[in-house]
Amino acid sequence: MVLRLSTPFLAMLLLTACNGWSETPVSRARPGDTLVRNGRERVVLERAFRPGQPNGLYKGIVTVSGGEGGVRRLEVSGVCSMPGLQAEGWPAYDNLYGRKLPASGGVTGEERWQVLFHFDGRVEAQPAGAKQAWLGELRDNLCRRGRFDDRKLSKR
Repeated sequence: MVLRLSTPFLAMLLLTACNGWSETPVSRARPGDTLVRNGRERVVLERAFRPGQPNGLYKGIVTVSGGEGGVRRLEVSGVCSMPGLQAEGWPAYDNLYGRKLPASGGVTGEERWQVLFHFDGRVEAQPAGAKQAWLGELRDNLCRRGRFDDRKLSKR
């Protein structure tokens, strides 16, 4: 028996396989791309981040799904620092902050949070419940650290 699949179905299957399960560096991400996979949780880009001066990405919207908290929409901003530049006034931490958005759209989120990722390994979260495992991965992606550091690849 020959199984025939339609072209649109095959295209959707291929897109899901390429973007749905892999992580995309934020420097190349488009809405719908997965930024972080942490266990069963996925953080998907809904609205692209706006770059800011000198080292921030602002007001991106992500959807977090697959975890205990159900599906959550968050507006997120990240300010990345530079290790070793504290004598020049740079902070010794990366800062992610944001707010929870209503599931059906809109921008009236009152539940705000902030997480400081100190370079000495300490993590400060306000409120304390904001400390989620996927936030560290998102910080790495936004700040192009660890496996998300694609800058050395672009110099070839």
